[in-house]
Parts: sequence; C-alpha cells; structure tokens
Amino acid sequence: MLTRTRSSLAICTAIFLASFPQIPVYAAPPKNSEFLKYSDSQRAWWFAGAFEVVGHAIAQRNQSQGDCIADWYFKGDGEKQRQKEIEDTMQKYPEHAPSSVVIALVQKHCGKLAE
Repeated sequence: MLTRTRSSLAICTAIFLASFPQIPVYAAPPKNSEFLKYSDSQRAWWFAGAFEVVGHAIAQRNQSQGDCIADWYFKGDGEKQRQKEIEDTMQKYPEHAPSSVVIALVQKHCGKLAE
C-alpha cells in the first residue's frame, strides 16, 4: 500500500511539474539576444523576480534605495513601461546578460549600488 501511494505521488508530482512552462537552464547566463526570445510571460516573471530580489537585497543596506528600486519598477503602471525600457536596452546590448541590464538601469534610476 505504501509503495503504491509513493508511486502515485511521484506520478502526480511529475505531471504537476510538467504542466508549467519550461525555461532552459544554462551553465552561463543567457545573452540578451537569447533572453528576448522567451515568451512575454516568461520575461515578465523574470523581471518581476529580478526587481523584487534586487530591491529587497539593497533595502537591507539602504532602505531608501531599496524603496526607489521597488517604486521604479512596480509602482502604478510602471511594470509595462519599465519592461519596454529594459527590453529596448537589451536589444542595444545583445551580447550582454540580462542581469547586467537590470543592474545598469537600477543604478541609472536609483543611484550607484556599491562604492
């Protein structure tokens, strides 16, 4: 009985995980040119996660700068406008990693992250 339950749980877990969209895992970060080929929803989720993490991490050291990052990306209708600005910047630098664009734009709008 326990073996049958474990087997059923494993099958249900596999089906559950297979139902989510897959993003390839890279040994090195993808280039912007590759990242921009992801679906709109995949990019939107990545951006939201990136800015939430960066804002939270920076707020541990500098609350006002962390708030600036969160407000810049998330406040009002900012996400859609910011996503366009980020993607336009990624198109200008296709050989760079998406994280480099995030850091550059955060510093442009909210000040230098480190001295």
